[in-house]
Amino acid sequence: MENADVNTDLNVINRSDEKYQINQDTYLVDEENIFDNIEDDIPSHIREARINELIMKNREYQMKQKTDLNCYKELTEDEFLKLTTKRKKCIIHFFHEDFTRCDIMHKHLKILAEKYNEIDFGKVNVQKAKFFVNKLKIQVLPAVLCFVDGILKHKIIGFDIFDGVDNFQTQALENHFIKIGMIKAKENDSDNEEENKKYFKRTIRSSKLDNDNDDDSD
Repeated sequence: MENADVNTDLNVINRSDEKYQINQDTYLVDEENIFDNIEDDIPSHIREARINELIMKNREYQMKQKTDLNCYKELTEDEFLKLTTKRKKCIIHFFHEDFTRCDIMHKHLKILAEKYNEIDFGKVNVQKAKFFVNKLKIQVLPAVLCFVDGILKHKIIGFDIFDGVDNFQTQALENHFIKIGMIKAKENDSDNEEENKKYFKRTIRSSKLDNDNDDDSD
């Protein structure tokens, strides 16, 4: 059920009257240009210390910018299209402000976004993105959509994969993303191997039940 309507390609969407652009802060210059901001007539040791200070501040700022961009921010429709079509992998949560289960999903995704900052996580308010809600046929919330190269590859609809309970652990969601290839397990997560086995056993058992039900219906 969660994979319905996959393979929707956002790259083919052409809305020529709009520009999809995420504003980025260009306050800091490249490190190569930092020297231009240092006066030549100051003592060499002071000059060197000042350069090192500026380089460190520059790197810290760029790291913060990267973290802020990747750490589960809310996206407009323009930003959503820009992000999903320009980045390799994206995990996007379509949510409603009044839905308790969306709040639960927010909590888990924020934790994963901080842990896996090499992949882009984001959220889209369905009340502000009706074009894509219709385009992607989103009818049940929460809806977590996984994109690869701008193409919808996987959907998590509701909490069905978590046995329909609200108190599932973040690791259950993390394991699901690992299973479908959206994220790679961290090396220091070996202590969670037992929980991973339980998750995969549940998945296999659920698949068998679905198959049995299909056989009975035949």
